[in-house]
Amino acid sequence: MTTIIPEHDKLGPLATPPAPASSPSYGDGATLRTVVLTAVNEALEPARAARVRAATAPSVAVHEVRKAIRRARAIVDLVGSSLPRRERKDIRKALVEARRSLGPARDLTVASEALIRVATAPEVAPAATAIVAAARADAPSTQAVADDIDRAVAVALAQGEAITAALPDELEVRDLVRGLAETYRRARRARRRAKRSDRAAHRWRRRSKELSYQLAVFGGAPAAAELREALSRLDDELGEVVDRLMLKDFVGLYGHAADADAVGLLLGLVHDQLLERRDATRTQSKDLFAARPRKLRKRLMRAIVPKVAVAEVEVEEIDATDANRGQAAVPALIESAKGSGPGATM
Repeated sequence: MTTIIPEHDKLGPLATPPAPASSPSYGDGATLRTVVLTAVNEALEPARAARVRAATAPSVAVHEVRKAIRRARAIVDLVGSSLPRRERKDIRKALVEARRSLGPARDLTVASEALIRVATAPEVAPAATAIVAAARADAPSTQAVADDIDRAVAVALAQGEAITAALPDELEVRDLVRGLAETYRRARRARRRAKRSDRAAHRWRRRSKELSYQLAVFGGAPAAAELREALSRLDDELGEVVDRLMLKDFVGLYGHAADADAVGLLLGLVHDQLLERRDATRTQSKDLFAARPRKLRKRLMRAIVPKVAVAEVEVEEIDATDANRGQAAVPALIESAKGSGPGATM
């Protein structure tokens, strides 16, 4: 007896069966607005909680607030074309400045911990200890950090209210998918340039984080969740790269507190590890960023709102073996949207 396999089972996450009843209807403009505002509130909730413990656990609070603000800013970029231009610019600027105000406190904590973790060899460990001690002597007081946290959270929460007031009553899912594709395009470009640019490597991580936060808005779409999981794994690797970028500046700034020869060895060690990890991460992520943005946008549209996408997005032929053809680490959404020619990732 021949078993008939439904077409959507052959195609995996990129198939277009009706969404489960428990999933949001992303094609409905009013529902989509509610989904976005819920995501904004969820993004900012950790900042509210961190504000309470700022005086007792300032390092943890700084991390939570900065992460919350980045999540909120990513959502602003996601819905950017739906916001009035002036409001969009003002909200984004306020969030950027609030997050940046906590940068020095965060950098000191992260760099100190990373340096001790990296500099374990006996010839550089004493220099690392001296550098960390000099940096901590420069650290702001706990009360000063707590005050900065309180101001940053106040600004962030105000922007959450501004987003609510500025969003139209209904949102178009196409606008949000374009926002996703634009963030992906920027991450993809930064990855390509990271081969020769430290600044681009840092941008690559920031854009990849923001893309993950934007995809979280569509948590009910399996293909978006799968891509987000892949980006989470990438972030672990990019975190090690960015830590070493930070350490180059950190050691350069406080290296006067240690023996010059040991500092030279330490900088060489950090630089070598940076190159090794950066190149390895670029190689491992090649397939993740293989799709061209325009093609990925079409796939995202079909995955997030199947009925709308089938009717209004150009349908491309999908080979029934696509779901099993790619490497296990590559989301089907990316695998099926790969392209070659101009703009293909290197």
